[in-house]
Amino acid sequence: MMRKIIEFTLALVLTLSASATHVLAEESELDGLWLHAMELLDDSQEKEQRTTLTRLEFIKEVFGHIVLGQDEAVNIEFPDVEEHDAPIVSAAVRAGIANGHDDGTFRPDAVITVEQAVSMVIKFLDLSDHALALPNELLEESDIYYIPLWVTPYVKWAMTYSHELLRHFEIGAPAYSELVEVLKNIIQAHSPAAPEPAEPELPELPELWLSAVELMDDSQEEVRRTISRLDFIKEVFGTIVMNQDEAIDIVFPDIEEHDAAIVAAAVRAGIANGHDDGLFRPDEIITVEQAVAMVIKHLDLRDHALALPDELLEGEDIPFWITPYLKWAIVYSEDLLQLFEIGAPATPELIDVLKNIILVYKQPVWITSE
Repeated sequence: MMRKIIEFTLALVLTLSASATHVLAEESELDGLWLHAMELLDDSQEKEQRTTLTRLEFIKEVFGHIVLGQDEAVNIEFPDVEEHDAPIVSAAVRAGIANGHDDGTFRPDAVITVEQAVSMVIKFLDLSDHALALPNELLEESDIYYIPLWVTPYVKWAMTYSHELLRHFEIGAPAYSELVEVLKNIIQAHSPAAPEPAEPELPELPELWLSAVELMDDSQEEVRRTISRLDFIKEVFGTIVMNQDEAIDIVFPDIEEHDAAIVAAAVRAGIANGHDDGLFRPDEIITVEQAVAMVIKHLDLRDHALALPDELLEGEDIPFWITPYLKWAIVYSEDLLQLFEIGAPATPELIDVLKNIILVYKQPVWITSE
């Protein structure tokens, strides 16, 4: 508060001092100088009230599902990153957009500065080498008082290609929302336009979409039961993955010999993964979102699901990696959506719905393993 009062006082003194040389200044001119001093104070207050972003928030907002669409594996871990944020942080580091610190932390809650935000976007667009090659003479024309060496390529790029970005290039200042919008526009301008995803053509087989709940007599509703990861793979995918290749080239220490072939085939097909500790955990109860993810990956619909508009999920607090599968259910399967209870065990009703979805989308028809 004291700093604001000092700024206001200095602005007022300077403007009134300038007017003192004009002895015959009219009252309207003095009013104008007073208004100018007030505008300076208002601008200072408005700048302080602008919203800042953390490193993690910036990555989520600017890059969103772009980096996650490349790889879902979480193989770069930081002790200060929450589990639900680990996939997008790991993907951003692998893509060369962000880095951890020398002490092994990521510092996701650190406020991101202008130069850090710009560098992430330039790296993402693979323009770093081009920015470095721009002539250093450009910096002689810059109004920026001090430029750290590592920041110079990004200032040169802004001076050459984006005057709007240059206007916001205040080194050391937080990256405000105005800068974020400018950077989003730069990404859009330099990225090739993504083709509109083609909607899958569904055969007219409405009976296949009847859920198990609708087919079941209410008076004889079965007791809900759970199913393990291994049992789910056997029941839903059966011989589909086994028909691709019977070689056992992926081995897990917690998989029995007679189950090794189907587990190895499922991993090769991209349907399932092992855990970071090298185990498969075949007896672990499979949840709704894990079961749906396996089926969407098997049908090669994950990229299509990622491309669906995020507005479908407005107001919902959902783990980031689950969002494409929930969006797909919202658009294409009301039956699946009714059973999409995040964190709950996959039930027989859900499994029947997922089998029907496979039957509609995949030929030849799904076959149960014996």
